[in-house]
Amino acid sequence: MSEPLIALRYDVSPDIGMGHANRARIVAGELAKRGVSVVHAVPGAAIPLLKAWTDDESRFVAIDAANDEWQEQQRTVSDIVVDTLWNTNAIKANREVKSLNDATKARVTVIDSMPPDHFICSNCKVHALLTPYLDAEKYRPPPPKKTQWFNSPLYSLLGPEYDQYKNDNSVDAYPSILISCGGSDTDRLSLNLVQNLLEHQVSIDVAVGPLFHEEHIADLEALARKNPFITLHHKPNTLAPLIAKTSLVVGRPGLLRYEAAALGRPAVYLAKGYAYRDYYRGFNNSGIATIFFETDSSGSLDFSRYIKHLANAIKSDSFTRENTVASSLVDTNGAQRFIDALLD
Repeated sequence: MSEPLIALRYDVSPDIGMGHANRARIVAGELAKRGVSVVHAVPGAAIPLLKAWTDDESRFVAIDAANDEWQEQQRTVSDIVVDTLWNTNAIKANREVKSLNDATKARVTVIDSMPPDHFICSNCKVHALLTPYLDAEKYRPPPPKKTQWFNSPLYSLLGPEYDQYKNDNSVDAYPSILISCGGSDTDRLSLNLVQNLLEHQVSIDVAVGPLFHEEHIADLEALARKNPFITLHHKPNTLAPLIAKTSLVVGRPGLLRYEAAALGRPAVYLAKGYAYRDYYRGFNNSGIATIFFETDSSGSLDFSRYIKHLANAIKSDSFTRENTVASSLVDTNGAQRFIDALLD
């Protein structure tokens, strides 16, 4: 078909990170397998970054005010998948969904966040709500009855490479730690983690996101030059091969919490803020991961001590790199399930 059928509406910025863009990449890939065309509706300022990051032929349209192309596109698509919910953005996202209802006849599907940032718009028309999170039904009320609700980790949006690496027994694994703190890491947690682990001299892989500040990158590169056991991976399109070969995943609990779980890797995260504490505790209780909280009086210190303890275990080969509980709760077929349901 010459015109795109589905619009993927999401945002990218240093504060938001690249998680929404990564989900859009995965959804677009699944749609392409079915011969469905896609247009990415994003802020104009993000388009050069996304074109460089995706390295493919994706079509982008700027959603900025008075953009006639986006206004026209809304009249031609059959579906719009909205992924604009993040901490403190719920009200704005709900208003945007309502404006899409008014401007187009396209079906609107919303990718949800956890309370207090969940989708709650009572006067909106939503075809489907995707809440691909652990125990989602415990934390948010169900949507209206006419809205389809997909609400479990079985709908986690993971790329096909995760299925590939989950079933690949030839992966060259070695005792190591993977550090990943998102696409921007504005508070430089990745640098702090590397510095804290230097004395252990365990192999460290660091994912350097596309929105890292230049000074942050320079500091990481300086450490890597002095310490041969540190390897930097700049702007990776996927973390799957790094997760597959590592012993332990460490960082922020973004989409990484499901990516590491699907490949059965132990993971330790440091969470910011108060917004998702109850939800994150579910990961500790289920055994999927261990999450510490910066808001606790000694949360950051306990996190640092625990990582050092695990680094010693990894270095001495007394660490178990398989988390079968995690891999049993999160599989690699969520994106396929979601697109099959969306197109049904």
